[in-house]
Amino acid sequence: LNLSSATVSDSLAAGSGRFIGYSTSESIDASGAGQRMQVSGRNAELSDSAGPEIRVLYKGRELRDGDRISKGSPLILALKDESGINTTGSPGYQVALEVDAGTSYSTDLTPYFRYNTDSYQEGSLEVSLNPVSEGLHSFRFRAADNALNASRTEIMLYVSQSGTSLSLANVLNYPN
Repeated sequence: LNLSSATVSDSLAAGSGRFIGYSTSESIDASGAGQRMQVSGRNAELSDSAGPEIRVLYKGRELRDGDRISKGSPLILALKDESGINTTGSPGYQVALEVDAGTSYSTDLTPYFRYNTDSYQEGSLEVSLNPVSEGLHSFRFRAADNALNASRTEIMLYVSQSGTSLSLANVLNYPN
């Protein structure tokens, strides 16, 4: 068996390891395991030098600075990278959220990340807004890939209480 795979470059030391795998095609499924697999260390040919692409979505659309969002619906954090997303949870490499530079709220989102079906390069997670108070807040999201390249994005959002009533914001009166 000759297998190559993307792994976090600081999570494996050269030596022997264990492998558990699953494969599928249109006509058959297969699974297997190996106890004394040789791990050769880091791939010197890895050319990924950019961090993951981070997109912040709400109700199916990408958010922009100043958008209003309701506490009742979660944000969706969509991540994509050619080397895959680092899900080890190691300090400095977590998928993380800081609200107002961490003074209002901060959390490690790594355990909630799920890869898209049939992909090792992209996935998403839901972010609950319940811990965030009503008002204007800075949201900073961070993520790293399996080559240890980090990215972050920051967006200013106005969080309002969830409700079913209609509300108007930024109403301006213009003369005819």
